[in-house]
Amino acid sequence: MRPTNPFVEFRKEDTEQSISDRFEQQARTYPQRLAFKTKSQRLTYDELNRNSNRAAHAILACGNKGDKPLALLFKQGAPLITATLGALKAGRAYVPVDHTLPRSRAIQILQDIQCRLILTDNNNFSLAHELGGHSSKVLNLDDLDASLSSENPGVFISPDQIAYINYTSGSTGQPKGVVWNHWNELFGIMLKTNALHISPEDRVSLLRSNNVGAARDTFLALLNGAALISLELKEEGLRHLGNWLIEEEITVYTCVATVFRHSVRSLTGTEKFPKVRLIHIGGEPISKADIDLYKKHFPDECIFVNRYSISETQAVSYYFIDKQTEIKDERVPVGYPLDGNEILLLDEDGNKLGANQVGEIAIKSPYLALGYWRQPQLTSAKFVTDPKGGKERVYLTGDLGYMRHDGCLVHLVRNDLQAKIRGQ
Repeated sequence: MRPTNPFVEFRKEDTEQSISDRFEQQARTYPQRLAFKTKSQRLTYDELNRNSNRAAHAILACGNKGDKPLALLFKQGAPLITATLGALKAGRAYVPVDHTLPRSRAIQILQDIQCRLILTDNNNFSLAHELGGHSSKVLNLDDLDASLSSENPGVFISPDQIAYINYTSGSTGQPKGVVWNHWNELFGIMLKTNALHISPEDRVSLLRSNNVGAARDTFLALLNGAALISLELKEEGLRHLGNWLIEEEITVYTCVATVFRHSVRSLTGTEKFPKVRLIHIGGEPISKADIDLYKKHFPDECIFVNRYSISETQAVSYYFIDKQTEIKDERVPVGYPLDGNEILLLDEDGNKLGANQVGEIAIKSPYLALGYWRQPQLTSAKFVTDPKGGKERVYLTGDLGYMRHDGCLVHLVRNDLQAKIRGQ
C-alpha cells in the first residue's frame, strides 16, 4: 500500500535547475506558508527566502573563492537552514561542520576543503575563529550589514555544479567527503516526493543535523512547499519526542531506526498520533519488533516505509508496510528499487549473483554522488564507470544482502549473515 493523499508531482524537468531555484519557486508560490519551525523560531517561506538572500549577498561580498567550498558551523536551527540556502543561492558549495566534533576532526575537514570562508552565528563565532585560524574568514550571520539586499541574488547556477560535500562519520574507516551536485540531489528529491506524495500540507520532522540525512529531510520539505519542523534531540532527548509529534501535528515522521525505536518504547500507550500519515525510516536495519511497535501505536491510515540509502546514493529502494502487511522474517526487507536505480548483488570476484544468494550490494545509476573530495583513487575504486561508456556508474557499497525471488532487497548485518548461512 502506497500513500494516496493529493500532492503536486515533481517532474523530471524540475531537476534541470538548481536547488535554490526550486526553493525560490516555492517561496513565490507559498510566501505566507510556514517553512521552518523550532521550539523558539518560526519562519514563513518569504521570511526564510529573504533571510537567505541577505546571507547570499554577504557571501558574494566576500569575493569569489573559486572552487573552494565554504563551511557552515551551526547547531541545528534557523541559522543553519538560512546559511545552507544562502550558500546555494550564492553559487557556492557548502560543507556542514558539526559544532560538537572534536577540534582535531573539525580542523581536518576545514583543511581538507582548503576552507577560506566559515559561516557561523554568535553561538559559534569564537569556535569558528579557533578552528579556522588565520586561513579562514569568518562571516557571522547574526551581525550582517543592515543594508544588504533581501532580493534574490540571481546568480546563474548550473545543475551540474557542486551543491554540497558531506563528510561521513568515519565509523567504517577514514571519514570521506561525499560530493553531490544540484541535478543528482534534485533527482533524489523527485523520487521521494512522488513515492511518498509529499505535499505543501505536510509537516516534516527534522531530527538530524549536520549530515546528509538532515540535508535531504530539509530539501524534502522546503522544495515542496511543506513545513519543516525541527527538534534538537541532543538537547531535548527522546523522552518527550512522542508528545512533540502530537503537539506539532507532524505528518511525515522521518528519522533513523534507533530514534524511532526509543521514542516509541517510551510511550505510555495512551498517546494517539492522528496526523502522522507516514513513518520514513532509514540508516539502520529494521526488525519485526519495530514493525510491531508501529502497528501498536500509530493509526490504521499510517504507512511505514523502510528504505535503503547511504551517503553515496540517493534513496535506492522502498518497502511500504501497512497494518495488513505480514512480516515473516526477523529482518524487514528494504524493498524494491526506485526509478533510476538498479541493484546488483556481487560475489568476491565481481560476478552477479542470483536470487537468494548473499553478496555485496552494488548500485548502478546515473544519479550517484560525484565521488570523494580530493580522493581520486578511492573514487575510482568505489565508483566503477560503465565499460560501455554510458552515464551510469556502479557504486560498491561494501554492504551485504540478498535479493528475494520477487526482486525485493534484504540488507544484512553480521548476525543476519550468520543466520542466513546456517539456514542454507
